[in-house]
Amino acid sequence: MKKIDPKRVISGLFPIVHWSRSYDARTAIGDLIAGITVALTLIPQSIAYASLAGFEPQYGLYASLTGGVIYAVLGTCPQINIGPTALLSLLTFTYTSGTNPDFAVLLCFIAGIVQLIAGVCQLGFLVEFVSLPVVSGFTSAAAITIASSQIKGILGLKFSAETFVGTWRGVFRHIQDTRLSDTLLSLACCIVLLGMKALKDIHIKAAQDEKGNRTAVILQRTLWFAGVGRNAVVVVVAAVLAFFVHQDKNEPLILTGNITPGLPTPEAPPFSSNVGNTTLTAGDMFSRLGSGLLVVPIVGIISNVAIAKAFARGRTLDATQEIVALGVCNVMGAFFRSFPVNGSFTRSAVSDASGVKTPAAGFYTSIIVLLTLVLLTPYFYFIPRAALAAVIICAVLHMVDVAIIKNLWKTSSKSFLYSYLAFIYEVHFKC
Repeated sequence: MKKIDPKRVISGLFPIVHWSRSYDARTAIGDLIAGITVALTLIPQSIAYASLAGFEPQYGLYASLTGGVIYAVLGTCPQINIGPTALLSLLTFTYTSGTNPDFAVLLCFIAGIVQLIAGVCQLGFLVEFVSLPVVSGFTSAAAITIASSQIKGILGLKFSAETFVGTWRGVFRHIQDTRLSDTLLSLACCIVLLGMKALKDIHIKAAQDEKGNRTAVILQRTLWFAGVGRNAVVVVVAAVLAFFVHQDKNEPLILTGNITPGLPTPEAPPFSSNVGNTTLTAGDMFSRLGSGLLVVPIVGIISNVAIAKAFARGRTLDATQEIVALGVCNVMGAFFRSFPVNGSFTRSAVSDASGVKTPAAGFYTSIIVLLTLVLLTPYFYFIPRAALAAVIICAVLHMVDVAIIKNLWKTSSKSFLYSYLAFIYEVHFKC
């Protein structure tokens, strides 16, 4: 019988044991820069995605609090940042709309349990059987649905809608109530966001002399930093503008409003809840969440493994360990009032471009989120909802994969059909 090496087992379960042995000051500086840069993207996205999920803004920050720390201990891909994403926020809204945050927290906990079971059973290989066309069709439809849900925020309209068709029906019914100030602000935010995104792709030519070359490098890095921090810049500028034009009796802009300050109190996930005057048991809550108890964790797994594979760059990927790490992030997050989370390709790309060295970057990102919850939440009152809607729309535009549809149409009618069916199912499911 082969003898089990405890050190090897621990190193396999906790990758931090492996990479921490060679962790030095230079590596720490790289991770610190990446962690701060990702936080500038994560915080405004978290606030916006909480609204997308149908909850108060602080829940987005709760969902961003623990993922970085836990993934730093259990994760294998330095670039991945665990937190709220547009796709899972939309799915959370789909299965919890009309209820309360307790349902989202329970969904987060159960999703984590399902992911842990999948990881313990070493089911990572099953991800390989999910074809790219199906994933592309699903995410493209989700992107369109997400963008559509923000149209009323862009136009400054106030009406209740929970579906794709319901949203557009409401837009046409209330189009005469469009608020010019909110619309102009949201359009300006979209233009600035797209313009600033292009800044990081500008290449400054190196000068001949050393001084000129140093200046070129500084300018290049400044442009890149402005590009990746565009969400934070736009939200802060919009909030400052709203502060100066705000009037108590006649609000020219629809604001985010009061955000509950402070850290969430650690507590067990709720297995009962009050909706209206009715007390619902765990069985009632599970029945309400329905297929979301499987759909949410599966979508989270597919997305997370896909991101890890994209940044593996030829290295062997332990998909099972990635699934376990994601499962623990959701299970532990539920104790801090988090809704379901997973990795974000956008934030992972920002982390990669920032020079991240190890998963320890998540520690620094989580510290900044913690400080934000403790110190900055009172200042979020003046963030215009139109600005958050612009952040969401600009964040999901890249999820619509037009190129793959063109290629599939030319090369594989069968794969095109699978992609089309996934697209139609997702849009219809939201209808």
